[in-house]
Amino acid sequence: MEHEFGELLSEGLQLRIEEWEEQIEEETDEESANRGHFLSYDGDHSIAPGWKVGGYATWGVTGPYAIDCSCETPMDLLLAINSAEWGGTNSWVPLEDRELIGTYDANIPTQVTVGRGGSLNVFVCPADPAHEHKISLQ
Repeated sequence: MEHEFGELLSEGLQLRIEEWEEQIEEETDEESANRGHFLSYDGDHSIAPGWKVGGYATWGVTGPYAIDCSCETPMDLLLAINSAEWGGTNSWVPLEDRELIGTYDANIPTQVTVGRGGSLNVFVCPADPAHEHKISLQ
């Protein structure tokens, strides 16, 4: 299950998440700390990487901005095409692919690279799907 991009959450919730992440970092064992990975909202709980239909868009390059239809309706994410199926953390690696972690190109089974390794988000108008779609390259 994915959750909204962190910068779009209320300020109070962002502060609570920051405190939670600091607590996790303090409690992380030395071996995990040496690998440099701590459980985080952005990497492990918010936007699922990879190709997907629906859900939430990632805004890692530009930061979030409104995607509105010409009819002024806020648009929904229809499709996300990501250069990698997972990365950074192993939280989103499917159970059946766990043995592939660390193997060359295991996280890019489509062999599709978007831009310089980013994500292409396609948005649709929920009021009328016949309205023009919009895209965001992240």
